[in-house]
Amino acid sequence: MDKHRKEIVKLLKRLALAFPRPEPSKETIALYADHLEDLSLYGIREAVEHHIRHSKWFPRISELREAGLRFVGYEPLYPIFSLDVLIKKFWALEDALYHKGEFDLEAWNQLIKEFEAEDRICRAESIRRKLPDYQEIHAELMALDELGEEENQSEQEEDQREPEEKIPELRGALEY
Repeated sequence: MDKHRKEIVKLLKRLALAFPRPEPSKETIALYADHLEDLSLYGIREAVEHHIRHSKWFPRISELREAGLRFVGYEPLYPIFSLDVLIKKFWALEDALYHKGEFDLEAWNQLIKEFEAEDRICRAESIRRKLPDYQEIHAELMALDELGEEENQSEQEEDQREPEEKIPELRGALEY
């Protein structure tokens, strides 16, 4: 049994602990694992945890698949490789944060509302949990930008000195 499948089986056993009656057989666990193998562990893990928190009954394979796909950003009603508009918005906001240092809390909250409006609660919850991390990353990026600006300003001040002021420094460097 490969590592991916072992992890899936562990997650399914965790799910079985949360819903002990009736306990799923080894055959049932194997069948579930067969039908979940093509999903990412992240998606399966999030689907299992969401189901434990929000459901009264042991899930069907289709319920875990649908939730697992939603957690990784795929809309199960479409072909697996077509990405939806909301995921593209999510990626654009992440890109703005990581590559441009921009963080728009209002846009993130609007995106969460849009996911909720489409009944994609799992994804909305996932983003909501990540918002404090995104805010912290943004604060760190802003601090780094300020530090970089201070260094640039001191370098510019150094470059703006009159050439006569730099001569003693240059002589010292040449004597060395």
